Amino acid sequence: MTLTAEIASPDSKKKSVYVLGLSEAHNCTAALLCDGAVVAMASEERFSRRKNDTGFPRRAVDYVLAEAGIDSSRLDSVALSYINPYPHFGVSVDYVDEGHQELGARRVTPLRERVHAAAQLVYGLGARGGVAARVLDYLERAVYGRLYAPLVWPRLRKRQLAQISSELGVPESKISPIDHHLSHAASARWFASVPDGPTMVLTLDGAGDHVCSAVWMDEQGKLTQQASSPNAYSLGILYSLVTHQLGMKAGEHEYKVMGLAPYADQDGQARVLPLLQEFIQLNGLEFTGPISTRASAARVEQTLRGKRFDWVSGAMQQLCEDLMQEWAANAQEVTGAHNIVCAGGVFMNVKANMLIKDLPGVGHFAVCPSAGDESTAMGAAYEAHRRLTGRAPIPLDSIYTGPSFTDEEIEAAIAASGVASTCDVDKPSDVDMATAQLLADGEIVARFQGRMEFGARALGNRSILAHPSDRDGIPILNEQIKQRDFWMPFAATVLDEAQGRYLINASNIPSPHMMVGFETTELGRRELRAAIHPVDKTVRPQILRHVDNPRYHRVISMFEELTGIGAVLNTSFNLHGEPVVCSPSDAIATLVRSGLRRLAIGPFVISKR
Repeated sequence: MTLTAEIASPDSKKKSVYVLGLSEAHNCTAALLCDGAVVAMASEERFSRRKNDTGFPRRAVDYVLAEAGIDSSRLDSVALSYINPYPHFGVSVDYVDEGHQELGARRVTPLRERVHAAAQLVYGLGARGGVAARVLDYLERAVYGRLYAPLVWPRLRKRQLAQISSELGVPESKISPIDHHLSHAASARWFASVPDGPTMVLTLDGAGDHVCSAVWMDEQGKLTQQASSPNAYSLGILYSLVTHQLGMKAGEHEYKVMGLAPYADQDGQARVLPLLQEFIQLNGLEFTGPISTRASAARVEQTLRGKRFDWVSGAMQQLCEDLMQEWAANAQEVTGAHNIVCAGGVFMNVKANMLIKDLPGVGHFAVCPSAGDESTAMGAAYEAHRRLTGRAPIPLDSIYTGPSFTDEEIEAAIAASGVASTCDVDKPSDVDMATAQLLADGEIVARFQGRMEFGARALGNRSILAHPSDRDGIPILNEQIKQRDFWMPFAATVLDEAQGRYLINASNIPSPHMMVGFETTELGRRELRAAIHPVDKTVRPQILRHVDNPRYHRVISMFEELTGIGAVLNTSFNLHGEPVVCSPSDAIATLVRSGLRRLAIGPFVISKR
């Protein structure tokens, strides 16, 4: 099936239009557009304090409407970032929930479960590629596609539309389900301006609306799907299976596998790589394989049993990099596009993104900030706006789309917390200068200022900052504050004016949202040694322009005046396993519960005694 979205040119008369975008999948999110521009956007987890929260994002919806000063009666459209409800369901029978059970899954799921289990058993016994395995794989997909989806999804969709209509008080006629990968593609295409010329959009995730990858072209305002891969052959799901096999949380800890990969012994990694290559291959623009990745869990476990964890991590990351780079190169050759923009959860892999940006002929490269399903709320809203108005959306001008708090609200939170009984609460004449001085003195400082940034990356307003050359601070960050795994690198915010000193970026690819990895220069390896990967010396930078966050830019500029270094170590302001802090009370509670000693919050600096 070819999906086409034609983008009309803006006309001279613009009608004020409000569009609410919703993602109800993992890390559910709400995004609100006014006349095609993002007014506010945030994920439910920041308000509920449940990491990767799912379902209707009630608190996030309340926030974005309040930020715009409207209620739901003003909404012209509500866009859902999927056609088939809950795109993360269907990946595995383990995800079938109570709602599916109520709506007919009881009749279909047991059959599907048995076929799924039989396929895994036969595949696990070594019948990969054999007739029995292929037949069972076909049956599993048939139950999934011809029985499960037709019987369960339409009824679930009907109930979801009714629930959303009731929650928001809007008629169902205003609710528009948007194809999941089109939502990803729209988020990638419209979050930032793209240079003139043919633009290719790549989307790659675990699964969504029967697809796990797609190639799109946007030429003169027309988004057209050029190719796609069925979700039966998903690189994202395979990566998650390997993550689970390594004893980590699938769907959340894939980044830890990426961080562990450079530690792998190259000979051992080379021994495991061919084993993983058997599960998934690339045929032009389409991912394929001998059997559905949904039926591969037992075989993955059997294949990797007894293999060293670092070999497995290195091999999985290499397979991911090799396939993504080849896929992007093939797509570039077919389309002739020099501009490449990307979205989908697999594009959270900054090391693979680093290789794609360096492909010959790439003129512009960008990855949607926080490229997982959370950003599909924005993409669905963009597409619904286009359909409703015939006008192009307005690129996102700031990633800081979350709540902000007045100095009075912050002062009230400090008083209510009672933190002054154990900490000194100071109000320096220049809190930004005070922050820079503390960092120059080797202190670790949490920074809570302005509107909260959107997405998984901390971009200065809800960040923990440190001196980028001080590796002695890493054990403190890891053990007393973040409780991170010892092998995980931190990230850096690098002033745009200083990036040439630290990063190898010949094409001057922008990286305002920490979505792309970079090799470092010799100076970068010295001055950013606490903020780069200790083995391969790569870095995941936020390249910060003054226009993107003037106050944060000022903090680092003053730090540079004090130290000569135009960058800081930057990690998210949260405890391990918790969402990034949202409110002043979240920030103060994290200070109290951790080994943090300094918090710059609003005009105040709180210091433990």
